[in-house]
Amino acid sequence: MEDVERTLPASERRRAWAREQGYSARSAAFTGAVSLAAAAALWLWTGPAVVDQLASRLKSRLQERPALSLDLDSAASLLQGDFLALGLFAVWGMAAVWGTAAVVNLAQTGFQWSPAAMSADLSRVNPFEGMNRLFSAGQVVTALWSIVVLAGVAGGAFIAVQTFEFSRAWQGSLEATLRRTSDDLSLLALQLAGLVVALCVLDVVRRRWTLETSLRMTADEQREEAGRTPATRRR
Repeated sequence: MEDVERTLPASERRRAWAREQGYSARSAAFTGAVSLAAAAALWLWTGPAVVDQLASRLKSRLQERPALSLDLDSAASLLQGDFLALGLFAVWGMAAVWGTAAVVNLAQTGFQWSPAAMSADLSRVNPFEGMNRLFSAGQVVTALWSIVVLAGVAGGAFIAVQTFEFSRAWQGSLEATLRRTSDDLSLLALQLAGLVVALCVLDVVRRRWTLETSLRMTADEQREEAGRTPATRRR
């Protein structure tokens, strides 16, 4: 009886072909989760100093130019001197987050340059092929997994908000209040990002299993490929 089931592991030639075509087990959700965790950790590390400096500057300006009422124009004039500093800090933070995302992607796929993956492929813009991929089993599993991750994040956020002490956060001086609130919010974001990273690790495992399953070969394919492989000379 002819063996038609793909149960044998993929050969090196088949894996090389898959890399040339751009197939990989990269998880965009895992990359985004790690980037979110990096942003939260960066703000938890550098945020207090930034908040303290901004709060002290704002307090000194309010003492120098006391106002009976604070509207949008007066608030903008008070903060316009700090816009450049905030912009530079935001650019530095985004560069760090993008660098983290690039490192995570490189760790998942390795260095990969594939002209075939960048070339035009009509099947990618074919609406009929797109409908088939949209309602495929893999897309259904991906959608269900996204719902699970969203439910986990929503549950974690609900628990964190319920345990957050708002009365404690808004006590003390302006600098202490802003710093405490910043620390609490960044710690909350870091906890949620850690939860998402833990969930997305399972997504990485699932994608690797799916890729390995799609690359499996039949016995006939392995014999045919072995016949095309040049024999090595024995020493």
